[in-house]
Amino acid sequence: MSKRVRRGSRALAATVGTALVATLVLGGCSGGDDDPGAGPDDGASASTDPGEPPAVETQVSFGKVTGTLGRPARDRLSTDVRSVVDGWLDAAYVEGDYPRTDFADAWPGFTRGARAEAKRDADLMSNQDLGADIDGVEPVGRALRIDVLAVKRKPVGVTAHVILKFDTTGGTQERVKVAGRLYLTREGGGWQVFGYDVTKGAI
Repeated sequence: MSKRVRRGSRALAATVGTALVATLVLGGCSGGDDDPGAGPDDGASASTDPGEPPAVETQVSFGKVTGTLGRPARDRLSTDVRSVVDGWLDAAYVEGDYPRTDFADAWPGFTRGARAEAKRDADLMSNQDLGADIDGVEPVGRALRIDVLAVKRKPVGVTAHVILKFDTTGGTQERVKVAGRLYLTREGGGWQVFGYDVTKGAI
C-alpha cells in the first residue's frame, strides 16, 4: 500500500482581535505534537443494538489552560467544542453513504471563510479523494485535546487538537489518519472553526 500524506494550513485574516490573539497564544502552548492525550486506538465504544458495530466515541481532554477556568465552564466548553469537532469528523469522513462524491456539507461549525478554504482543500478536509472508491468507513478511534485561553474566567479562544483514525472498505482498503489543529472562536453565541492545520494520510 502506498503511503500518501496531505497537509493544509489555513489561518484566516478576516478573524481579528481576541480570536487572533488566542490563536497565537495557544499555538505556542501545544508543543506541536498534535497528539490529543490518549491515543485514538484507546477510544471508548458506546453500546449499540446487538449485531451493530460499536460506535467509537471521541475521547476529550484538556491541555494548556491559560487563565482561570472553573470546572463548570470547562465542562460546558468540552461539550461545545466536542460538538463542533464531531460535527466535522462525522460529516466529512465517518458518516454518509458510500460510494459518494458530494461533500458540500462536510464543514458544519466552520465560519464562512473557513468553509470556503476547506472546500478548496476538500481532498484533505473530507473524504472527497476516497469517496468514489470505497463503500464504507469504520472508525478506529478519535480523540480531542483542548487548549484554551480564558479571560475573566471565560473562554475566548480554543485550539482543538484532533486525531481520527478509520478503516475504509470497498475498492480502496486502508487505514487513514487525520490529525492536526482546529482554531475556534465564539461567533453568534457559539464556537466556530476559523482556521486549521491538518494532515491526512494512509498509515
